[in-house]
Amino acid sequence: MRLRLLLGLSLLFAVALAAWLLLGGGPRGRGDAVSRAPLAPTPASAPLGGPDDLAAGDPQAGPASDGDDAAEPPAGRSAVAASAPAAAAAPTLDALRGHLRSESGGWNDLPGLLSGGVVVEAVSLADAGFSRRARLEAVEERDGSTAIAFRCEGLPRGTYRLTVSSLVAEVWEPRELTLATPVDDVEIWCRDRVDRVRLEFAAVDGDSGEPVEAFEVMSLRQTVTQAEGVLFHAGELQREAFPIDGRLDWSLFAPGYAPAFGDETSFVPGGEGTWVARAVLRRGWGARVVVLARDPGMRPIEGAVVLVDGAFVGQTGERGWLDVARATAPERLSVRWNELERDLAAPRAPDASAARRRGQMLLVVLE
Repeated sequence: MRLRLLLGLSLLFAVALAAWLLLGGGPRGRGDAVSRAPLAPTPASAPLGGPDDLAAGDPQAGPASDGDDAAEPPAGRSAVAASAPAAAAAPTLDALRGHLRSESGGWNDLPGLLSGGVVVEAVSLADAGFSRRARLEAVEERDGSTAIAFRCEGLPRGTYRLTVSSLVAEVWEPRELTLATPVDDVEIWCRDRVDRVRLEFAAVDGDSGEPVEAFEVMSLRQTVTQAEGVLFHAGELQREAFPIDGRLDWSLFAPGYAPAFGDETSFVPGGEGTWVARAVLRRGWGARVVVLARDPGMRPIEGAVVLVDGAFVGQTGERGWLDVARATAPERLSVRWNELERDLAAPRAPDASAARRRGQMLLVVLE
């Protein structure tokens, strides 16, 4: 009888213990498997999910952590969102807009200006490596004249240097402005209401003094910009209606002669609205050697050493060039600057098509 009573009590205790465990009365761990599972890193480009991200975690992803329990995310937010740093605010983008206006009411070469004859550029003062080149568009003014509208868009808010560079012999005022974005009413004037002259050249043989009749003259222009680097332009010189205060670099070439180079100071009054430049030509080879290097952006190099067939002939000036002439064509031309060096074997002859197309400028890039 006593044995049956003990067996009954043991069975009753076992049933009660099982029921207690099933109802949640047993000892609990330090957190649930989902919140303690290591969170997979979220790719920077992936959007954060919604509140269901936590529930989507796999409890079998890894063992429970030995450290403290993961902090509980605020209501309505996922664990991934709670653990990710706040995204940086997108920068405010502004624009610089304005107009180029002609003082005379007209333009000497409007299509040429719109196709690259004038460059308007905004350069950040906070980051010299950031710049925007303006888009240009001809617009009609209320008085019937034509202006050139420009706009630099997509600029992070800040302070910029706005510059005007021209491949034509016109005066722009102001050429440079410092502006804080956004700006919609910049006004720049082309001071083209000036006296104009006709340009003429007189070329003579340096030995005999006899006139040289067959020659070609090219207009040269070099512009350094932040966005485009160094811009070079060589084209036929428009000799009529040249502004009397315009700036000009030119080259003159006649077959059999080394080219001659000059600028606006080469001219003297010739009477009847004409200014004349005299070019003395020597038989042989020549070129304007222009040296460029990345420092860190492409720019003209002052002080580069130029050697012809191993012999020193000079150093480049502040605009990065040196005019070289020799009685015979060289076999090799070398340029050195700091630790950079470049050799050119058999530099092209002045009558080569590439030399004539570039106005006898020989570009040497050191890298």
